[in-house]
Amino acid sequence: METVNPKRTKEEAREYQRAYYQANKERIKAMVNEFHKKNPDYTKEYYQANKEKIKAKRKEYQAANKEQIAAKQREWRHKNFAENPEQVRIQRRAKKARQKAKDPAAFNAKAAKANINAQKKMVAEITDSYVRQKLARDPKDGPRRISAKDIPQSLVEAKRLQLLILRRTKDEKHNRTNHATN
Repeated sequence: METVNPKRTKEEAREYQRAYYQANKERIKAMVNEFHKKNPDYTKEYYQANKEKIKAKRKEYQAANKEQIAAKQREWRHKNFAENPEQVRIQRRAKKARQKAKDPAAFNAKAAKANINAQKKMVAEITDSYVRQKLARDPKDGPRRISAKDIPQSLVEAKRLQLLILRRTKDEKHNRTNHATN
């Protein structure tokens, strides 16, 4: 086992350092703050001198802890949204505006792809919003006849069942056609 000093193993030394820090937390924080006051550019200089090493360690840590990092980010986003939803919406809109201003073509392509994927998911899962869209549109794909908000949930459920029945009969008809040709 690797030793840090002749009397302690690496783990024992780490435990000693933790205990020492806990016992002297305020004094250590004061010393660190004093150091940074005297050397305000130390962090920037250290980063510049060790940029590649720091990036490599950060990548290594992120790769090893992907799920933990993602869980913390999700937790933070949910907490942040719950505390101030309007502020989060404003920030999201501002971020989208910055992205669009930076590269409009890429932004539009990404948005179009996201819309297509969302629409495919809505259709596949027969979501309430998809059913409401179907009910609100004219049968000949014309303009809306009614607002989707005005459609009662009971009608949405009935239309969903109708769509499921139509899909199943279409699938069965398709399967029978394929079996007949084979």
